[in-house]
Amino acid sequence: MFFPGTEQTTEKLKWIWSDGPGAPSYHRDLKLPNKEKLPNQGAMFIGEKGRLLLPHFMELPKLIVDGKYKKIDLSNYSEAQKWVILLEIMIKKLIYTIMNL
Repeated sequence: MFFPGTEQTTEKLKWIWSDGPGAPSYHRDLKLPNKEKLPNQGAMFIGEKGRLLLPHFMELPKLIVDGKYKKIDLSNYSEAQKWVILLEIMIKKLIYTIMNL
């Protein structure tokens, strides 16, 4: 599926959704550094300058540039925004724990 571009994107944005048995077991764009395996659940945002791995449970997003993890700079976020990010992770962890009792 394609979407028209904006000031912040290329001329057109390509959206691919895979889930369950239809998800690819391998794709060159989904490779992680250090030959790590993809999480069981999550999303990968692929851009022109890098990729962002967003695991769905108990992990922070991971920025990948030139095949290596890079630290995500949170200096532009207020302390309140950082707390919201932390609370979101904690809530996801709690839900995951409850679901797996």
